[in-house]
Amino acid sequence: MDAVIDTSTFINIKNVSCECILDYLNYNLLATIYVLQEIDKAHEDTKKFYETLKRKNKIHHVKLTINDLLEMAKVPPHKKKISDAELSCFVKAKSLGTRALCDDKKAIKYVRRYIQLNEVFGIIDLIKEAYLKSYICDEDVKAYQKRLNETKCRVPDNLLEQFAAEKLKYLMENS
Repeated sequence: MDAVIDTSTFINIKNVSCECILDYLNYNLLATIYVLQEIDKAHEDTKKFYETLKRKNKIHHVKLTINDLLEMAKVPPHKKKISDAELSCFVKAKSLGTRALCDDKKAIKYVRRYIQLNEVFGIIDLIKEAYLKSYICDEDVKAYQKRLNETKCRVPDNLLEQFAAEKLKYLMENS
């Protein structure tokens, strides 16, 4: 499945060391020029992570069209709420009819005031999807949660309990 990724989720995947989830869920990541520019300015380990994914053919540059740029122009610039990388991620995902991967809640809330978005997923959603499909176990969720907390990413304390309850409900409804 294609998904247009923003820098925030890209860095969270790297920090949590959960790129295997991308393989389990068969994600093909797409990045706009604005995201690639942010990655190019990032720490060396982020650049290396990008190169690793590129070598594995798991991330690709996706070009913005004139229509994408016109859609981006509908959103007033606001340096504290949304970057060009985030905005281009949302707009490109919309034009492709696929998911956007972004962990910046302020940016998501801001852009929704101006344009209709497709699905927007973040690192927690990816972990949840892998857990619900039984690609990862309870211990994996706990380990990812611990790493996210160490990077100051806001994570609910009862993440595993939420996921487990949802999985149990799904299993009971479909048995």
